[in-house]
Amino acid sequence: FMLFFFFFFQAEDGIRDVERSRGLGDVYKRQVQDYEKAKSLYLKARELGSAKALVNLARMYENGVGVPQDYEEAFRLYKEGVELKSAACMFALGKYYELGLLPKDEATRGMLDAISYYQYAANEHYPEALTKIGYMYENGIYCDKSMETALEMYEMAAKQNDALAKNYLGLHHYNKAKKAEDILRIMRKADEEDKVSQDYEKAAKLFKEARALGCIRAANNLGMCYERGVGVERDVEEAYECYLEAASQDFAQGMFNVGYLSFEKAKASGLSEDYELSLIHICRCRRYAVCRSRWSPYH
Repeated sequence: FMLFFFFFFQAEDGIRDVERSRGLGDVYKRQVQDYEKAKSLYLKARELGSAKALVNLARMYENGVGVPQDYEEAFRLYKEGVELKSAACMFALGKYYELGLLPKDEATRGMLDAISYYQYAANEHYPEALTKIGYMYENGIYCDKSMETALEMYEMAAKQNDALAKNYLGLHHYNKAKKAEDILRIMRKADEEDKVSQDYEKAAKLFKEARALGCIRAANNLGMCYERGVGVERDVEEAYECYLEAASQDFAQGMFNVGYLSFEKAKASGLSEDYELSLIHICRCRRYAVCRSRWSPYH
């Protein structure tokens, strides 16, 4: 609470400094959880021209934190933030146009508007926008495929600790290694296996970093590395923990993988509780229509 007292004494009485007002709003929202006070401070900072306060206020309405959930109000606040050149607001508007979360009177060109906002935000080096544009280039979504451009975008976003960008870079190295591994197996070239190992190691490292930043896809993908013993020492228990972390956040492939490992454990132990656990997770993942190879990493 040292941060709280700093902002309290600096800003509580007739504050005029925009960043102090916004910062105190953050303290009331995250630490004190006095959302009404946080809202009033964000509104004050908004009047003084704080784009960050607009973003925080919009997210309160977007997620229904301390106020009724209201996508239209969030949209209007994000749009106001765009006028202040806020990259976070540009990216948020891109998502709203993509998902169709728009006020009834808002004219739209759909995905074309979304891409425009994503591109504006990416031009400002906003990490999530860089990752989004990179994903579009990787998969040829409304553009020509270009893995080179995609990797460039992912690298820029990863340098800003974007978890999803790190996961995508990890996938690139994993898939590159898997493809090379399959070719070497057919051609029986053992002398080039070190190159394959290096890519797997890079993949596992990136998955670890992305997992630490909260990316559940990366947790599942890291579990795959541990289960196969690629890029890391084989450790089925650690693989299980990674899968379980993904499953606990309703990630379908993680549920399936927990169910699979529980079934393998049950075959070895013969314990009914292991079979029950396997069945529970596999039935859960069926709701999400999972139908993928167990060794296919997840975007």
